[in-house]
Amino acid sequence: MKKYVLIVSVIAVMFILAGCGEVSDKPVDVDKETAKGEANLAGQGFTSECEVTCPYPNWLGDNWCDDGSPGSYDPKINCYTEACGWDEGDCKEDKQSGPYCTDSDGDDIMVKGVVESHYASGDVAASYPDSCVDANTVEEVTCYGTQPVATNYKCENGCKDGACKKSLELQKCNTVNDCDVTVKNPSCIDNLNKGYNFCMGDDDNDGVLNNQPDTCPNSPKGEIVTQYGCGVQKLPEFGCSKLLVGDSIKGSNGDKIYDVDAIYIDKVSVKFIVNGKVTNKIQNGGYYSLGDGKQISVSQITYQSFAGGEHSVEFCISDAMLPGCGYVLEGGSTKVSNGDKIYDVNAIYIDNVYAKFQVNDELTNKLQSGDTYSLGDGKQISVSQVLYQSYAGGEHSVEFCIYS
Repeated sequence: MKKYVLIVSVIAVMFILAGCGEVSDKPVDVDKETAKGEANLAGQGFTSECEVTCPYPNWLGDNWCDDGSPGSYDPKINCYTEACGWDEGDCKEDKQSGPYCTDSDGDDIMVKGVVESHYASGDVAASYPDSCVDANTVEEVTCYGTQPVATNYKCENGCKDGACKKSLELQKCNTVNDCDVTVKNPSCIDNLNKGYNFCMGDDDNDGVLNNQPDTCPNSPKGEIVTQYGCGVQKLPEFGCSKLLVGDSIKGSNGDKIYDVDAIYIDKVSVKFIVNGKVTNKIQNGGYYSLGDGKQISVSQITYQSFAGGEHSVEFCISDAMLPGCGYVLEGGSTKVSNGDKIYDVNAIYIDNVYAKFQVNDELTNKLQSGDTYSLGDGKQISVSQVLYQSYAGGEHSVEFCIYS
């Protein structure tokens, strides 16, 4: 009985449609599911609209539904799938149908970004922030298809906070006449005392950033340039300062600017990044030559080993000792210069009489106060004083000079 009713219904539908024109086996759809268009069946046209869902469990194309009967199709007037949106009669593209990956900075090494792996639901499975591998290398994470991929890049001006630092020296003026001193925001680096003479921004309104004459050489000493444009920021004078591990400070000493990061602190030593260069470990009372006539010295290390305890260092930037002379603790190292050559001097052994060094890659004999040792390049290292405090925690140090 049920089969009979079904056959009669199908015949009736086919007869009705035949009266409207020739019945095609399938509808003709002139557009894709994601585009607004028309479909034709039996001479009748239907335009995609987003109003109701398909009344039948099956559908063909973006305009037609199939109730399962041969030749019987009804207009389908909803969007492609429930995941689609609707925009001016067009179905939007499907949402993500599987795991996917997003990159907040678009693989820009000058910006710290975060790559996120997502489940198909959109929930975050894992996050991978950009980071600094060392003072001059950034690990940039980006998406390769649905997978996060990390690549190391060298940073021309150093790496900080997961991004390459922007260069200060964007544009120079050759002479005062190259620069317009009437710019709206004349807060620029003084060429005479800083070595830079440009202003970031578009002060002359020519539509081009950081070009002449967006520059001027006559701003007050101590101003710096930020990524947001020219601005006055008086720098603290080094001097001496204090930093917690992981913190940084920028300051001036004489006519030079120093950007100092305390990157490592333990009970007896500390390491800095000074203007993008990593120092050796420096102990209490020790120093490191910066190679520009200045040195950074450590006066106090605080290392509280309990949870939440303070890890800090007090330090100074000052004029260096005699270029060829130095002071170093046992196991520590320092750099000194003689002429145009730099020497990396490590005190590998100290007792109550002798000290032994590694100078660059060369090992010396044991030397006592007043002794000298001839280096392979013709220079000599001499010991002026050995200090050996035999009690627990006592200082073991040596003062020395390298001379021609």
